[in-house]
Amino acid sequence: MPVYSTPGVIIEEITGLGVIAGVATSTGGFIGPALEGPINEPRRIFSWEEFEERYGRPGAGPRPDVYLTDPVRYLAHAVAGFFANGGGEAYICRVGTAARAFAELNPVSGTVKALRVEALKEGQAGNQLTVAIAHSSTVNGVELARPVSAISIPPTATERRRMTVVNAATLFRVGDIVRRTNASAAERLVIEDIVLATNVVVVTADMVGVAGGELRLASLTPGTRRLRLAETKAKGLFAGSAITIARTGSPPEQATVASVEGDTVTLDKGITGTFELTGAPVTVTSHEFDVTVQPQPAAGPETYGGLSMSRRHPRYFETTISSPRVRALQPPAADVLVVPAPVVAAPPNDRPRATTAGSPVALTSGADDDLRSIGTDRYVAGINAFDAIDDVNFLAIPDAQDTTTQSHLTDRCVRHGDRVAILDTPAGADVDAALTHRAAVESERGFAALYHPWLLVPDPFSPTGEPMPVPPCGHVAGIFARVDANPGVHKAPANETVRGANGLQTLIGDAAQGPLNRAGVNTIRVFPGRARPVVWGARTTVAADVTDWRYVNVRRLLCYIEESIQEGLRGAVFRPNDLALWQQVRRSITAFLTGVWRDGALFGATADQAFRVRIDEAINPPASRALGQLFVEVRVAPVRPAEFIVVRIALFDGDAEAIEA
Repeated sequence: MPVYSTPGVIIEEITGLGVIAGVATSTGGFIGPALEGPINEPRRIFSWEEFEERYGRPGAGPRPDVYLTDPVRYLAHAVAGFFANGGGEAYICRVGTAARAFAELNPVSGTVKALRVEALKEGQAGNQLTVAIAHSSTVNGVELARPVSAISIPPTATERRRMTVVNAATLFRVGDIVRRTNASAAERLVIEDIVLATNVVVVTADMVGVAGGELRLASLTPGTRRLRLAETKAKGLFAGSAITIARTGSPPEQATVASVEGDTVTLDKGITGTFELTGAPVTVTSHEFDVTVQPQPAAGPETYGGLSMSRRHPRYFETTISSPRVRALQPPAADVLVVPAPVVAAPPNDRPRATTAGSPVALTSGADDDLRSIGTDRYVAGINAFDAIDDVNFLAIPDAQDTTTQSHLTDRCVRHGDRVAILDTPAGADVDAALTHRAAVESERGFAALYHPWLLVPDPFSPTGEPMPVPPCGHVAGIFARVDANPGVHKAPANETVRGANGLQTLIGDAAQGPLNRAGVNTIRVFPGRARPVVWGARTTVAADVTDWRYVNVRRLLCYIEESIQEGLRGAVFRPNDLALWQQVRRSITAFLTGVWRDGALFGATADQAFRVRIDEAINPPASRALGQLFVEVRVAPVRPAEFIVVRIALFDGDAEAIEA
């Protein structure tokens, strides 16, 4: 609690839960084979042109025929239909059997691979790339500093920690370990202060023994972590640099830099040997490597120099290599069950081994898609890749009309609870086949909608533009987005024109639509006087006796409300579970739902008739509060579509009346 001690007017700001903002509802997700692009890695795009750039346009790439005729693959057609019908944002997940070419490079020593170079694009074209490794050094031969100065005023009995040096005190640094030449060889004093105006050096311990002599840096002994370089700055050394400390007549020692400040280098750990600073110089050499990527046929090579294996280094190889052709990464971890365990070399021997001049390492194992081998397992992997994507609202797989794949897609949507599946019946299916298909893709709580039949569109990827059948899911997804924009997600995505389509693979009449509609198959029809096909159904594939989730717009409206409230109430988590919190939560939800009602999404003449929010002690007893739980009950009355408009017409003649319905 605040303590008030001075009388006056005190202003305090109170932070509430804030306003619950509605989440986006019109982001699509599409899964299928493509000419190029990452496999099983959903990426967001905002236009058809962006799809062409990232995933290729069938008919314009190096392998067009296989995607258009062997058999036709419909991902590109679906995405084009999505943007043509009002879609503005979508995630694309390419699936397939294509593989990236790669090379795993051996280290200087050890048995764990040093690094892996992968082609960015899957396919055999990556097999034409090569990579060469060269070792390099940026500070080869830099010597350690060896300042020496005569002491003009030896310490007195009362000043045993202060001395005046003849030369400028700037030769030394605070933290330097020094000794006097005429003192015991074991003397090691640390400079704790330098008074530049009087050239006075203050050390951490009393100086004993004879006075006078010279002051110099002490030799490097086991445990030393600080090095002073002779140059003004430690150019080329960074945190993470692997270095060698060497002196003629002494065994060299490997070390790793922890930090660099000016000309002072601090090591990760103390050295183990001894290096005298008199006589032969002590040198410091850093160890880096260069990577050269060479495309074939010969083009301009890409060279990335001064690379390090340390993530702390500013030129860590994974982040520094920014090639349009390859990426470099740490190889997959070795199997921990391998006995004996692989050996990880210490720096600098963890670098990739230098390749022989003229003999670069070729990237291999790249493979193109085998479209006939793309089965359910590949589509399931693509579906599962969307588990990490939170802002997708509906998913479609235009190349998979098998019920196994569609059922997995639907089940995944049920699991997430914030997205629905848009499904297609098989190409050329008649009414009986569509009903059979519908029975196999029933969805719990209406998380899927099935559309029939296929559309006829001018083939956008052929020179002649001949009509071709395509699955409707992409165009329907665009209609979802179009309706969401105006009037809103509560409006059924039906009685909407399918842009870009000029016919249907199978014409549906009233008699045929009856059983399809009752089963929950949304038909697309062509009516007299309408130039284009129209979506003429808005049902989910929920069981026929479950009326709560019968309509697509009701299911999607509840997804919108639930996710908006979930995200809007995150600020309430871990707050005191008291009446004040209950009131704030109730106010936030009520304000949000009032806006939903005013938008026409909820049924009722007043807000009280459209929804109710309950937070009280009856649903939050002491036992629940003791477990850190807060329960809120929200009841809403969604607007359902007027699917059947019945007009009763009566003939009136005096007292007689005849009614025709």
